[in-house]
Amino acid sequence: MKPAWADEVWNPFILSSVTNYPFYCSGTKYVKPRIIVVSYGLDPFGFPESYQNMILKMFRFIRHRYRDQFILPVRHADRMYQFFRDNFRMPIPNLWLGVRVSNQEEADWRIPYLANTLCGKRAVLCDPLTRPVAIQRYARYLDWVTVKGDTGYYSCPLHPEWVRSLQRECEMASIPFFFDGWGDWLPEDQQDAYGRSWKHRRNLAVDLEHGGFVPPHLRRRGKDVYVARVGPLKAGRTLDGAQWSQYPEIRLRKTKPKKQAATTGPWWASWRTLSRRGVR
Repeated sequence: MKPAWADEVWNPFILSSVTNYPFYCSGTKYVKPRIIVVSYGLDPFGFPESYQNMILKMFRFIRHRYRDQFILPVRHADRMYQFFRDNFRMPIPNLWLGVRVSNQEEADWRIPYLANTLCGKRAVLCDPLTRPVAIQRYARYLDWVTVKGDTGYYSCPLHPEWVRSLQRECEMASIPFFFDGWGDWLPEDQQDAYGRSWKHRRNLAVDLEHGGFVPPHLRRRGKDVYVARVGPLKAGRTLDGAQWSQYPEIRLRKTKPKKQAATTGPWWASWRTLSRRGVR
């Protein structure tokens, strides 16, 4: 499923996903730069070392497509840091690296690696957010923060106070904040995508400090919030009556890369063309 903050999804390691990707013609002109999420759901740094040359070609291809902004979600932050330290001396301006975190333990382990990695912009993708996360100590290293609830059969609920806390921290640090949705579970104090309230379905509550479900008879008033399973489409992405859709400032390169003929076909053909023309 495509995240709400992305215009396109590109999985270069799945051949079937390339046939529908519309950016092979270098002569195409765009009104505004597109936000393209790369390898969504597949962390390339979790692949074996035999894929290293393939990953390098992917980054060279991204650097050549300077009009678009590419976001790479990463879970193996330590391998990402090692890869960029060994292979790159300068950052790729249109490459955004985002570490995916679900709780504070993952944030404290992955964000320091992100802060020391060369890239165009650094993002924290709380996707899915299952426990409270604080990013105030890392605010000076970050350019963007997104939040999304969990989906699926065994999904965990998202407490609205976790989202409010991250939004306040981002506002104090002047970091753009994007709320991607509640996931499967909608809190009782929020409205769904159709403006309806679900207060009458008080079957489960979510724990404020530790996450997870709380039986109704153990609910702490003022802390634990009732939630109802309505699905991500009905839940929407409205937080306290507003939609947060902030992006970091995008600055396009003024100098174009070397001119080349328009290429079509699969992504490995385009990469071979760029290599022959000396694009590194």
